[in-house]
Amino acid sequence: MTFSIPSLNSYASQDTNYIVKLNGDKAALDNSFLGIQSDIAAVQTATGTAFLEDWGRKGPVSEAWPDGVLGAYSLVLDTSDLSNGNVSLVSENQSSQSVCILGGKRRFVLGNLSASLSSITGDANYTVYLGVEASGELGLAAKLDVTQGNVPLALYSLPLNLASGVWTVQASQTPTRIARTVYWDNTVEQLRQETPQVFHMNLSWPTGSVNSSSGGICKVTIPYDHIWEDSRLACTSTSAAGLTGTISLDIDGGATVLSADCTTAGNSITMPVQSPYIGTAIAANTVYSAGMDFTTGSVTNAQLSLFVRRAYNAPLAN
Repeated sequence: MTFSIPSLNSYASQDTNYIVKLNGDKAALDNSFLGIQSDIAAVQTATGTAFLEDWGRKGPVSEAWPDGVLGAYSLVLDTSDLSNGNVSLVSENQSSQSVCILGGKRRFVLGNLSASLSSITGDANYTVYLGVEASGELGLAAKLDVTQGNVPLALYSLPLNLASGVWTVQASQTPTRIARTVYWDNTVEQLRQETPQVFHMNLSWPTGSVNSSSGGICKVTIPYDHIWEDSRLACTSTSAAGLTGTISLDIDGGATVLSADCTTAGNSITMPVQSPYIGTAIAANTVYSAGMDFTTGSVTNAQLSLFVRRAYNAPLAN
């Protein structure tokens, strides 16, 4: 914004054209104020105070705290009408307004957006990407496609099945939020949220076989909705021949989330995330059991470091 100083008349005692000069000054001042008004409106709409409002946008009234993450309550997936071939993006924040940055411009929508799957034909399994595209000068419209690059801002990955004209979510799969679309690009906030939080478990593993599905050696609870990144096991083998077997982290009494073959591993073992939990959100307060199934060797000074990220509005695994 650049303010141009208006050019006003000079006055002398012998002047006889005061009315003309005053009207000219009024016109110059009016033009300057109109310019200032236009600049303020542009700043408020596109960059300045509106960005601050987005950053502090509150969640539902039922929440006990204001949500401070752009998009956490915006454009939330709704598949309640999926059987009829429709999906929606819902504004669940307090103002019913969803905001994003698209093509370097702040865009928003009041209320909800919907999209039809009618353009996709043929019974098969599909990965459908659902997001938004520009609409008008500042608006948004829903956009879906089987190619992620065809959706200007893809928000969700939907593993869907079409059979005899009826859409369903694929068995043992779940829609997932594309994590980076929840926050502003290239900000400290994005870096903070993309940096996983670390949980440490100190383990004492005897020689022999211990099966985590029957109780495990050690348990941990993650108190918030989360997405697994991976884990690291640091340990010292008491066997000259090393270790033979596997190490795992299971949902207590259920499926394996992390697992690694430690037969050829040294003192630092990576435990990759197992399908179908790669990039999939898991509900808060899930209890996990750590365990091992060794046929030879044992370890001492074992520490398991678990790397998880908070999940915002990602549909949870079944």
